[in-house]
Amino acid sequence: MMLISVIGTACLLGQAKPVMMMPGIVSGREPGRYEYKATIPVFSGDSAVLKLANKELDQRRAGLVKDFLLVANEDDGERTVPYSFEMGYTVSLARQEFVSVLLSHYEHTGGAHPNSYSHGVNIGVKDGTARLLELDDLLKDRKQKQAFLDQVVWPKVNEVRYQRVNLKTDRLMAEKSYSFVVSSKNLTIIFDRYEIGAYVEGEYVVKFAWLDIEKWVDAAILRDFRES
Repeated sequence: MMLISVIGTACLLGQAKPVMMMPGIVSGREPGRYEYKATIPVFSGDSAVLKLANKELDQRRAGLVKDFLLVANEDDGERTVPYSFEMGYTVSLARQEFVSVLLSHYEHTGGAHPNSYSHGVNIGVKDGTARLLELDDLLKDRKQKQAFLDQVVWPKVNEVRYQRVNLKTDRLMAEKSYSFVVSSKNLTIIFDRYEIGAYVEGEYVVKFAWLDIEKWVDAAILRDFRES
């Protein structure tokens, strides 16, 4: 169900020193009741960013699997359709100083339909420290997050939604955390089902070239992941 977009050795974007990675898999099943498989990238390297990325990805996987198993073990007996959980990943960027990974997971726990979710995990150096980054950490001024959403992101989401269902969406609020990944060329923001519209609308994905939003972005961070 899930595609692992980058596996094995990675040498992304012409780095002088390649970042090595392998898929790390945990799985389990109880026949007739549930099964799960959760895969994350495991990076090799000594940089603080790579070490933190491995820790953060492992913790997220552990939390999601734990939540699934709590639901899967709520009652006894076999099910007509066993509960299922599967997690995969896409590595958008892997460098010694910046890692961007999209975790995607699918689960079915007996509801009207399965659910799928995406989680962007971005680890970089901010103010001299390796840490998990939020969208506003990419900006020159974190206080400009609402302006960035209003002037850049919201119009693009409205354009995409109007083309899809002939509707526009409510204002995007700065107080909310938004899922995103970065590459050497683009910032991509991902909205899961229900974040923008009804379940049947699916997820919404909007992409922005760095050249188009350069005036908003912290130059120090931009140097870490943009092509020269």
